Amino acid sequence: MKKLSKIGPLSLLASLSLGLFALVSPISSVYADTTGTSTASVGVDAGTLSLDSVPDLAFTSVGVGDIANATSTVNSPLDTAGSIQVTDDTGSGDGWSLAAGVTDLTDGDNTLDVSSLTVNDVSVTPSTDGGTLSTVWDNSASTGGTLTQALSSTNTSITLDQDTNVLAGAYSGSVNWVLTANASIPTAG
Repeated sequence: MKKLSKIGPLSLLASLSLGLFALVSPISSVYADTTGTSTASVGVDAGTLSLDSVPDLAFTSVGVGDIANATSTVNSPLDTAGSIQVTDDTGSGDGWSLAAGVTDLTDGDNTLDVSSLTVNDVSVTPSTDGGTLSTVWDNSASTGGTLTQALSSTNTSITLDQDTNVLAGAYSGSVNWVLTANASIPTAG
């Protein structure tokens, strides 16, 4: 026969207290946290500002009589449409400007004086080296990415000075394009 031990009232009370304490203890202290926070990040690297393309400007032909008999100037609109393309991947938000300068036109030793060149509805004053620049496209709104400006007979033309000694020929000159960040007007160097 087995002997039963006597449990005293004090031992029984202690055992019941420990059991109740275990039941009312917070369970969360037994388990790990189930939520957390981390950080997501990405670097955005600055790119470049570039003048991607400019068109050759071919204007409609004018006759010797139109130039020789003009009262002051003769206007010739752009004959072949083209476009200017600029890409701003700098991410600076500073904006940019595109300026143009034009030389007089020559055919060998013969010169045809340009009164003005109009590009994108902006008049450009000619100079011997094409270094007198006028802003023809201003992106001070700092729109980034690739932008294109169409040039056509409605917004681009050349105005020639009257010349009673003009000779027939295929005249050409240079248009100098300068793209500058921060929408400032550059000077030719």
